[in-house]
Amino acid sequence: MPACPDWDLAELVRHTGVVHRRAFHIADTRAKERPGWDSLPDAEAPADAAGLTRWFEGGSRRPAALPRERGPAEPVRSWAGRVVAVPR
Repeated sequence: MPACPDWDLAELVRHTGVVHRRAFHIADTRAKERPGWDSLPDAEAPADAAGLTRWFEGGSRRPAALPRERGPAEPVRSWAGRVVAVPR
């Protein structure tokens, strides 16, 4: 049984893109509190396919670069609320 049976591909991409932005915001700002969805920069996804693709790609590159920039062991707040360091 699919987890999101009523979603289409665009909805999945929008959801995942916002999750990428939240993860980046938490790590980039070293947030101590869980940020609200409405506080995320660039969280509004374009409606057209080309814009949605560019928006998704741009949002996924930012969190992917942080381990290289800061080191993979930097502690960060997790989406669940705990501050964790990922073991090497």
